[in-house]
Amino acid sequence: LSGGLAQKIDKSANKADTPFPGIFKSADCAKPEIKSRLALDRNIQMMTQDFDNRLNAVDGDFIGEFSTGVVLTEKNSMQMPLQLLQELLRTDKISYAGVFLKNRLEATEYARSIVTIMAEKGIAIDAFPWDDEAWNQNYFASANVMVVTEIFVGLVVSIVVLLSIMNTLTIGLAEARREIGMLRAVGYNPNQIASIFAVESFATAALAVCSGSLVAYAGFEIIARMKIAMHFAGFSQESTFQINAPMWTYCVVSLLLIMIVVGTSTVLARRYASQPILNLLDRGG
Repeated sequence: LSGGLAQKIDKSANKADTPFPGIFKSADCAKPEIKSRLALDRNIQMMTQDFDNRLNAVDGDFIGEFSTGVVLTEKNSMQMPLQLLQELLRTDKISYAGVFLKNRLEATEYARSIVTIMAEKGIAIDAFPWDDEAWNQNYFASANVMVVTEIFVGLVVSIVVLLSIMNTLTIGLAEARREIGMLRAVGYNPNQIASIFAVESFATAALAVCSGSLVAYAGFEIIARMKIAMHFAGFSQESTFQINAPMWTYCVVSLLLIMIVVGTSTVLARRYASQPILNLLDRGG
C-alpha cells in the first residue's frame, strides 16, 4: 500500500509471524485497542468495479508501504501482482507496463527501441519516457514553472548586469577624457582611439569572464554539496537543487558579455574622441 493509503485504513507493516488478531463485532472495531490489533492484520479485501461494470472483490496480504511520489495518488494507490489485479478486474488485459532504468537519461532512446522491437513482431504499442508531456503532465507542468522562473530571473540579472556595464564604462571613459584628448593632440583620429579602448576592454572582459566562470563553478559545486531540498507542486518526494547548465550556455553568455563590453566601450570612446580637443583637455570639463 502507498504510505498515505496505509495510514488512511490504519494498516501497519508487520512480520509474517504476526498472530491472527481475531474476529470482532463491527460495533467494537472503532475502539482503540481493537483498531490497533486490526492494524496488524495482514489480510485486506479489495473491492472494485470490473471491466463488465460488475462488483468484484479479492483477498490479499499487506506486506509493506511505498511512496508514489505524487501527492494526488499517495492516499489511493497500491501495488500488487499482475495476476491478482487481473483477477480483481476480471480481465486478461494490461493497460500499461512500466520499466525502471538505472540511467533516466536513456529513457527516450529506450522507449523508441521498445516501439521498434514490438513493431517488428507485429505488435503496435506506445512507449513514453518518464518526462514526456503526454505521460507525466504533473512533472511537465512543474518543469515549465521552473523554466519560466529561470527566464524571469535571467532577464532581471541580465538587465542589472547591462546597466552595471554601461555605468562602469561611462564612468571609466569620463575619467579618461584627458587621456583621449592627449591622443587626439598627438594625431590619433577617433577610430584609432576607439580601437585602442576596444582592445583594452576586450582584455578586461576576457579576464573578468574567466575569473567569474571559476568563481561560478566553485559556487555551483558548493551548492550541489549542500544538497538543498526542493519541493515541486504535486510531488511528495523532494528533489535536490543543483545548477548544472550545459557548456554551450557558458560559451554563449561569455561571448555576449565580451561583445557588449567591447561594443559599448568602442561606441563611448569614439563619441568622446569626436569632441573638440580643448574640451577633452579641460580639467573642469
